Amino acid sequence: MDYEISQLSLIGGLNDTFCQRHCFAFAKCGGGYATAPCQCAWKMSSPSYRKCGACYLICLQREVVTRNRPIDNARQQYIAGLDWQDLALSQRIEADFPLFIPARTADFPAGGGLLPLRWAAADGTQVIDRLLAGRTATPKFTSPAQVRAHLRVSENCRLLAIMNTQDKLLERFWAMRDRIGKFQRLASYGFELSTGATFSVTEDTTENTPVPRFHNLVMQRRHLRVVQEIQQAGLASVPNLYWLDEYEEQQWITWFARNSTVRYVSRDFTRTRQGIAFEEKLVALIRMLNQVGRSFHVFLIGPGPAVAAKSLSCLAAHGHTGTIITSDPILQGMNGKLYNATFRATSAPARTKPDVVLENIELFETQLLNSVANYPSFAKASRNLALSPA
Repeated sequence: MDYEISQLSLIGGLNDTFCQRHCFAFAKCGGGYATAPCQCAWKMSSPSYRKCGACYLICLQREVVTRNRPIDNARQQYIAGLDWQDLALSQRIEADFPLFIPARTADFPAGGGLLPLRWAAADGTQVIDRLLAGRTATPKFTSPAQVRAHLRVSENCRLLAIMNTQDKLLERFWAMRDRIGKFQRLASYGFELSTGATFSVTEDTTENTPVPRFHNLVMQRRHLRVVQEIQQAGLASVPNLYWLDEYEEQQWITWFARNSTVRYVSRDFTRTRQGIAFEEKLVALIRMLNQVGRSFHVFLIGPGPAVAAKSLSCLAAHGHTGTIITSDPILQGMNGKLYNATFRATSAPARTKPDVVLENIELFETQLLNSVANYPSFAKASRNLALSPA
């Protein structure tokens, strides 16, 4: 069924009954979505129509054949993931996380010495392209000391992995053999925890046609599988919260009820760093956490410096705590730019780049501390930069 016929069928009353009869994933999807029956998303006039081997979407019509042999299809993609009910997560994290943890520490210049940090984060690009095998089968590092030298941190700095990166890198990671072994390598390097991978869920294609609901279901199942693999590798596993509608939101709430030890979660804001879209996602996040009925610690990935403080104060107002994870203070400093009073980066030509980086971190942490000063969580709020008082 092509895109046009699918849309005409909707007008005729395509509904849960159709999904229930014809889709093997109905029980996990819930049906009733505007993209039913979740077949090829591209118009017949599009060069992408039914080109499954080159398509980034997973629809129910997906079938990739090489030399007359099927090598990939929708059911295989579905089975490779994990159901909500099959993910049992037990968090035993003993740490007081600072209000800010920088990513991209490897960009700090070697001439500047080591960054005096208590915690540092490696994002998905660093993890996949540098710390793991990358494009070759040979690990790039053979010891924790080499990894820390690469990340520009000391042996006392604690490490976490943030599996947020471009879709093409996450596709490469998903295709890797023995992903559990890859996470075990991170543990051997001294990493203590990792967030789940942010396989993208979205509503529209690059040609403004609806993304099949089945695709987003498969991406969510991939995320749940990776969260399980992180735990199986011996790392503390932190689920990354994302959803498109109330049905998916309720899936999270139900899952949290079954996994009562989970209180550390992450939320990716790298594509909505500020503005109305950011505020809407933050409000939705807090609403969902409040419905669970317990206090959470949220790793907020990528919010801009102008909204970071407000994010933490909003969490604190509802009894939650948070950590901002962003590379902005480091990257701005490496471009010779220093934060001003409104956290706009301005040129600082008379300063060395390492000094600007450290001052940016100092200013950023001060702003974050001030944002939670009037809440009970302030008693445990701390800086990351070891040059600063805790």
